[in-house]
Amino acid sequence: MKFSRILFPVDLSETSEKMVPYAFELADAFNASLHLLFVVRELNHYSTMNVPPAHIEQFRKRVTEGAEKSMDEFLNRHFPSNDNVRTDVSCGDIAEQILAWIEKESIDLLLLGTHGRKGLERIFFGSIADRVVKTSPVPVFMVNPYKRNSMLSAGSHKKRKILFPVDLSDISPKLAPYVELAAEAFHADIELLSVIRPSGYFAALYEPDHDLETFKSAVQKKTKASLSEFKDTHFEKFPGTNVRTAYGLIPEEILHRIDAAKIDLLVMGTHGRRGLDKVVFGSVAEQVSKSSPVPLLLINPYRIRC
Repeated sequence: MKFSRILFPVDLSETSEKMVPYAFELADAFNASLHLLFVVRELNHYSTMNVPPAHIEQFRKRVTEGAEKSMDEFLNRHFPSNDNVRTDVSCGDIAEQILAWIEKESIDLLLLGTHGRKGLERIFFGSIADRVVKTSPVPVFMVNPYKRNSMLSAGSHKKRKILFPVDLSDISPKLAPYVELAAEAFHADIELLSVIRPSGYFAALYEPDHDLETFKSAVQKKTKASLSEFKDTHFEKFPGTNVRTAYGLIPEEILHRIDAAKIDLLVMGTHGRRGLDKVVFGSVAEQVSKSSPVPLLLINPYRIRC
């Protein structure tokens, strides 16, 4: 398993420029080639305004030519050596074109910005990211370039840290190899975190006089033991891996741990296999990705093809 080809969709805005250091960081860490893609949005909706098809096609051609020129300028400005960097311009629905390019170019990793600075740009970036992440057949490295992203600020004096939330289901072992891959590439330590939901979540399952605190203590003890066993089984190459349990709401505890432990990268699964499991994973990943101050490597273990 390795990331050899990285796709970096750009829109030539300020947000794209802020994402460039991450493109360099990933390409260097994984010794990968970069593929920059600009998508010209589909213009067919103008036909409903009685704009002649010939005019729409002519305009699309001029926009595409302008985008190609702008992409060359972007490439020369930010990637002057042009080593292992390629640019392309496509036309159509942005999310669909990104996903099509992943298949067409055998992409291994997608670098995606989650937000623009404000207003419509922020809504646009968020909606595109949401659509792509939910269906991407490859891992997605997500960054909000307007938040504190400690990954890049980690100097040689600071050992980088990766946080991997583990739910001890059949999903967690499928994600472990990606955590190892990232840890090796970024020379990082690993912390495993398992969050136990509040006792009140289970209250309906027990008689009113049931001692929920005793139950909480037993669950915490069992969870920590299982997490340690998981570490020994899947991270034997990283004997210094730390295990930690927390008690509370899953997204909140993950975000709290990012700040408390000065985490540099978060690795998460986006979906379970089906039913409630899928809903819970999707909800947690979505909430965390919208608020995380550090980059995320998001993986749908049941769609992944690499």
